Amino acid sequence: MKRISGLFAAACLVTVCWSGVALAWGSATHAYLDDRIGRSGMVFNSQELYGSMAADVFNFSFAHPSYMAYLYQKTHTDFMGIWEKARTPYAKALGYGFVSHNGVWGADLTAHTDGLTSGQGLGYVVDKAHLLKGVLIQVPELAALNLPDPVLLEMSHSMVEYGIDILVKKLEPQIGKKVAAAAIFRSPEFAMLLNSEYAGELATTFGISKKEATDFIIGTESDFRHLTLQYGIALSNNEEAAVQILAEQLSSFAAAFLRAYGVTLPDGVNLTPLAAFGIQQAMALCAADFAAELAATRNFTRKQLVLHGVKD
Repeated sequence: MKRISGLFAAACLVTVCWSGVALAWGSATHAYLDDRIGRSGMVFNSQELYGSMAADVFNFSFAHPSYMAYLYQKTHTDFMGIWEKARTPYAKALGYGFVSHNGVWGADLTAHTDGLTSGQGLGYVVDKAHLLKGVLIQVPELAALNLPDPVLLEMSHSMVEYGIDILVKKLEPQIGKKVAAAAIFRSPEFAMLLNSEYAGELATTFGISKKEATDFIIGTESDFRHLTLQYGIALSNNEEAAVQILAEQLSSFAAAFLRAYGVTLPDGVNLTPLAAFGIQQAMALCAADFAAELAATRNFTRKQLVLHGVKD
């Protein structure tokens, strides 16, 4: 079994396969944005909110990192097929939210590539992640793990996303309930849309059967739906409890992320306190200006949807 001494080599592999695969804006932030862009009616609004979060549906498929990286790129850069294949009112609402998320001209552009009020040329979340990394590298427990800078930056990125999602509760106290409701009321049409759009290319690209591709996509979407429900419930707690629950979740993701590449942390290493500290520090870094960036992102995304012919 590889121990911490093998971490650098594995982290390099992680960085290659995981390049670009991050949430950019977190799920609750996407839901908050779409809640102010799309429809106000509860049922259709819930479909739009779920679609806006579910462009990240494959981001946690650690057992299949090559599928994960491939499908992340597809859902964030080759996304219009979901909208074009949607036929029913529910499917259209799901597709509207899904397209609003994209990283080419949608909401993720301001998080990952070019912030509107802060982080110009980097992306708001990326800019804050660099600042947070500077804080985290001073923590002795983290320094002892000898993680390379790219991996530290990915960790920081995730902590910023979680921190902003918790800050969103200040703008919309019901955001946790809305996230949970979106997962509960998600139409099963969404999984069918994903499968119709991506299963054929996934099978061809990786030399697997269409059934294997379909099983992976349908199963992953089901897992994501349940994860989203749990996430909404976590955010429905008070701030202190939300930080702790999400830190535990982030810690489990980090362990799975490294384990996917054959790396096991030393016995007794608990990443939860570090994750909680990182989330709290991220909140402090973003508290003064996140609302302005989200307001600018909302207006930008609404205009881009109209320009690209996507109307709810």
